[in-house]
Order: sequence, then structure tokens, then C-alpha cells
Amino acid sequence: MLRALCHDLGSDLQNLPFHLEVRWLSRGEVLKRLYEPRKEVERFLIDKKSDLSHFFQDKKWVARLAYLSDMFSYINELNLKLQGPDTTIFNAWNKTESFKKKLKLWLNMTAEGNNEMFQSYSDYIMEADDFYSQNSVSDIIAAHLKSTLLLLLLFEQYYHRTKAWKVLLIL
Repeated sequence: MLRALCHDLGSDLQNLPFHLEVRWLSRGEVLKRLYEPRKEVERFLIDKKSDLSHFFQDKKWVARLAYLSDMFSYINELNLKLQGPDTTIFNAWNKTESFKKKLKLWLNMTAEGNNEMFQSYSDYIMEADDFYSQNSVSDIIAAHLKSTLLLLLLFEQYYHRTKAWKVLLIL
């Protein structure tokens, strides 16, 4: 039914993939694949008289979905960089440290009102043209980035206490 509706609307969307543990499709990709056809999904839910349609009509909720889509895309990108047969602990360490620096930079940029690193979110805010939603969601983004940094600091404290892995690297 979604395929027929999308065809009637002239959309290229054919189906809506979702996350399965068996067939790995990253959760970030699921958010991206839900965000991109949001208008078609909203229309489908309205046609089916679903209670979920109100989420897609809430600008603040859609802005958060756009941000999470962007954020999980970055995390998935990091995850892919940390995999592979040629990956060493040194490469993984550098990539992780780089990501932590990006998080700090993003937090500072968000505090200044600059959200250009989150492309889907920035595009949606321009499209929605809702100043109130932008400010309240920007506060949520800043809080999320702060909590992410806190989690990274906790990991760092843990790994600094267990320096045995560094000794193994030297050997």
C-alpha cells in the first residue's frame, strides 16, 4: 500500500527498510530512510488513520529525527572506519580521538547557533522556518552532545586506569 501511495505521489520510494538483527542494516540508516521520505510516510499514516501520524506533523519531533539521522550517520561512519583487516589499534585510536574532537567542536558550534554539520537537521530547520522549534531542538542537541562527551570521558577514565593494553602494544 505504501508503494502504491508513493507511486501516486510521484515518489521514488518503493519500500521502507527497517532494522533486523539477522540482516544487518545499521540503525542510523533506518533513521535516514525514515527521515528522507517523511512526507510520504506521514501521508500514508494519515490515510490509514494511524495514531502515529501526529509525530510527523510535529515540527520539533521531525527536527529531532533529522538530527538523530545525521548523528547516527556519523557514528556509523566511524564504526565502518574501525572495521576491516587492515585496521590496527593505532588507526582505531586515532579515529576515535578524532571523533571525540569533532564532538567537542560540534558542541561549541551548536552553542553558537551553527548546526551546519548536521545537514538534514539544518535543511529541515530552513524548510520548517520555525524559530521556536529551532531553539528548543538546538538545546536538545547541545544536551545530547554534552551527554555523549560525558560518556566518552567515562570510557577514557576507565581505559586510563587499565593501561595494560598499552603495555601489550609496546610488546
